[in-house]
Amino acid sequence: MRQEIGNEFGLVSRVVARVAGPFLLWSTIREERRLARGVTSEPEPVLERRNWVSAEERASTEPVGIWPPARNVSEELSPVAQCSGLETV
Repeated sequence: MRQEIGNEFGLVSRVVARVAGPFLLWSTIREERRLARGVTSEPEPVLERRNWVSAEERASTEPVGIWPPARNVSEELSPVAQCSGLETV
């Protein structure tokens, strides 16, 4: 069957098969050995970020995640109380 394919496709297919075949076998064996050692060919993860802030800007602004101090609202008038003229006791 190999000869029939070689006759059908000509000299180029036979030359490529004889050159590429051993190379592909070698590279497959090499890859199997690498995988057996635990070495994979996965790419590094890509980290996409938005709104990058420089170190100077970060130092001059408030830290993220820190809330302002709580204020005592018990002594403040609500908007409804302000409109009706009520005062706190």
